[in-house]
Amino acid sequence: MRIISSLVITAIVGLLVACSTDKPEEQCQGRGKNLLQDPSFSTISAPRSQRRWFASEHAAGQSFEYEVKNGELEIRKTGNEPWFILRQIVPRKEIPGKFAVFSAEIKLAMEPAAFEHGFEMGGGLSVTAMANGKPIVRSKLEHEPRIGNTDWQRVAVRVELPKKVDSVRVGFLHQADGTLWVRNPSFQKTNKASCPDRY
Repeated sequence: MRIISSLVITAIVGLLVACSTDKPEEQCQGRGKNLLQDPSFSTISAPRSQRRWFASEHAAGQSFEYEVKNGELEIRKTGNEPWFILRQIVPRKEIPGKFAVFSAEIKLAMEPAAFEHGFEMGGGLSVTAMANGKPIVRSKLEHEPRIGNTDWQRVAVRVELPKKVDSVRVGFLHQADGTLWVRNPSFQKTNKASCPDRY
């Protein structure tokens, strides 16, 4: 009996140690299906009616170029305008519940813009929840890393979505000089207890 008790205690201690050393990405796993359409960006060059991702930039300045190779999105700054975003809209019927997590693997070769602007410098994730045509929840580049030179790394933001939300716009924002790469994005249900706001 004492042997069994010792084994149980050892197992519990092991689990507690494992839980305490979990990385944020291990704590912040989305649940259920990925609600994004075309997470491999395969429709990005298709006719507009077939695309699931849509691009826009500041002042329509044609200061950015983007392309996809082997499921990896590459966004390069080539001019002087301050920002570019590629995003899609998740409709109300697909919104996964009160808490959701938007994540992707990103790689950076970015530095502060040579021309000063009033936007957050960097590249990465953007989430905007809309109600009655107005943004009521916003998260822009609220993760690390978001600037510098990095290898592939998964980043995520968790958002709380009020019941009155009509849609959620999720995408990839470029607001610096250099190049941002993205792959394997997902938007899923999560819960408050197991997921930090960002990592």
